[in-house]
Amino acid sequence: YIPLGGNRSNLKTRTYFNLILVMLVAGIWHGAAWGFLVWGLAHGLLLVIQRLFSSFSKPKFTFADVKAIRIAPFLMKVALTNAFVFTLWIVFRNPNPEVFLNIFNRILNREPGVFELSDVLLVVEMLVLTILIDSLEVAWQKKPEIRSWLSSRPYLVGILVGTLVLLSMTFQSSDVVPFVYFQF
Repeated sequence: YIPLGGNRSNLKTRTYFNLILVMLVAGIWHGAAWGFLVWGLAHGLLLVIQRLFSSFSKPKFTFADVKAIRIAPFLMKVALTNAFVFTLWIVFRNPNPEVFLNIFNRILNREPGVFELSDVLLVVEMLVLTILIDSLEVAWQKKPEIRSWLSSRPYLVGILVGTLVLLSMTFQSSDVVPFVYFQF
């Protein structure tokens, strides 16, 4: 990205081209299959869309603004980002276009056994977990009073970390899944 000029070009289109090209190369780096190419291209396009919308959006959410009106767009951005990333994981994990298109078709047609309520609950749980971790990290870095309050209550930190670990364990697959880079 940097040797291409990064974002230092006077032309925004050059920056957008650089983002798409770098993500396309990152997709190809993961493997020689159409799915990896689609995965990289989609990530590049999503980065361009994010750049386009961020230039029109208002200042970013800060924890000083605790009004629901300011938190809602922030949470929507996080939820949308995660939805796109989770969707592209299907493409990444199944790089054969016939397979990932079949999976999307079965999900969109609500075929029984493909995307049940338990799957939706897992996705919601993952979103909540992601938002919780991100919020705690930002609060820890930006708000010294929160850092000192949590530091004085190590038992609460232990409960929070334990809860995060237990929630994370629910995502563990019961099948042995080979490491993606050992499949080449």
